[in-house]
Amino acid sequence: MTGPTRFPAARPIATTAALLLLVLLFLVPFHLTTPAAFAADEDIRVLSSERDVHFPEDIVLSLEVEGESEIVEVRLYYKASPSGIWTYDYRELSPSQHVEASFNLDLSGINYLPPGTGLEYYYFIRDSSGNTHETSHETFIYVDDRFQWQSTTVGPLTIFWHDLPESRVENVARRVESSLRDIVELLQVDLDHVPLRGVIYNTMSEAQEAFPFQSRAITQEQVFQGFAFPEKGVFVGAGLQADLITHEAAHLIMEEAVSSPGTRIPSWVNEGFASYMEPNARGFDGGFYGEPSPDLMPLRGMESIPGRPEAIRYFYRKSESVVGYLLETHGVPKFRLFLEHLDERKSVDQALNASYGFGIDDLDRRWSSAVVPSENGDEGGGSSPFYYLDIFLLVAVALVATVIFAANYLLRRLRRAREEPEDGLTDEEWEGRP
Repeated sequence: MTGPTRFPAARPIATTAALLLLVLLFLVPFHLTTPAAFAADEDIRVLSSERDVHFPEDIVLSLEVEGESEIVEVRLYYKASPSGIWTYDYRELSPSQHVEASFNLDLSGINYLPPGTGLEYYYFIRDSSGNTHETSHETFIYVDDRFQWQSTTVGPLTIFWHDLPESRVENVARRVESSLRDIVELLQVDLDHVPLRGVIYNTMSEAQEAFPFQSRAITQEQVFQGFAFPEKGVFVGAGLQADLITHEAAHLIMEEAVSSPGTRIPSWVNEGFASYMEPNARGFDGGFYGEPSPDLMPLRGMESIPGRPEAIRYFYRKSESVVGYLLETHGVPKFRLFLEHLDERKSVDQALNASYGFGIDDLDRRWSSAVVPSENGDEGGGSSPFYYLDIFLLVAVALVATVIFAANYLLRRLRRAREEPEDGLTDEEWEGRP
């Protein structure tokens, strides 16, 4: 008799118990899988984190931490952002509940790091009880601490500069912006999420400490005014000039267009394109030029930049002219296709043949015998002797015409002098005089 009256009251209790059990089933595994995270917040505490830049020698990163148990390990993980490979540095510690760890990032010699590089880092900490803690990631831009830098954004590029009139910076930025737009359109790259930076010094003497190591001859003759580091998205230059900024930025953008791992862009393509896109570029001005010399290098030997200053100048001029020849006589689409084949890790010969139908040696011959394209885009017939004869004849005709004109002028002056009286009066003017 009493049973039937109990079951209705017991059902809500059973239901509630079942719901609680389900909640516990979901909650317990969560707590079991993350004990370290909670322990880290309670048992490992970061008291301070500092960084000191000593340009151009090193960067010192320091951490002060304490814990309920002894701290036995501190690791620093760092990389050049936004890409790059994580590197870690480890410190031997005397176990203690309060430790200070300092890490010195050497930037000298082979460890050179260009100013303007973005760095990202964090710390991993472990105590004697097995608790671990990973700090939040910190990012900063490594700059030359000798100067107070300002920045100007031009499209995808941020330019760092110091101690210059803002009006001058804005004027150069307008010219650069137009050139960058042309480069992006030609290469058809998306730079919306690609930070590019350029650090501009005012003089070469300022920039020397920021430049990578160069030979004494190249340094003395100041052959290079800028250096690009595409893998870091940074360039460094001397002099606020639209040509310099455009040239170095073109290298960074080219890296985004030809970005497959392991792909190497030949130097004559890379430097030639960057030079061609400068606002004041000479471009393709007609085939072979310069004094005949054994030093004039074939295109096949221009995979990398030469070491001697005089050879470097010829290398840059020829590279710009050859790239100009490809773009002006064969069009942008074929050049873009050529870069796509390079991005597929094809050799230069393979990429040229697939895009243009000829290899690098044939390109060298075609370029050296070409003349500036006519207005309708047709390629000329080469630098024949008649081409120079026509120029000579035009000059000769101009000289003869000048001589004839001068002779006629002198004859008229002499004739007028003979016809006039000595005192300069005509017969009519003498009449009626006393």
